Amino acid sequence: MLGFENLKKIMEKFTKMVGIATITVVVIFGLSILLAFPVKWLWNSTLPELFGLKEIGVWMAWKIVFLTSILFKGFSVSSK
Repeated sequence: MLGFENLKKIMEKFTKMVGIATITVVVIFGLSILLAFPVKWLWNSTLPELFGLKEIGVWMAWKIVFLTSILFKGFSVSSK
């Protein structure tokens, strides 16, 4: 049953990689939500008074953080 043992090892490695990837995605999403709170606070404390804009929630602040990261950083994967 050499084939079964190899399959078992491959499945264990795959399960471990999926778990690490899931944890990584959750941590990155959580950190991005934490970055949205200062944006929400700054927006709601400044812009409604200056320009008469509506106050925003956390999700809208997260969208602003996400869009600005695309605009100013781009989607580059390389470390150059």
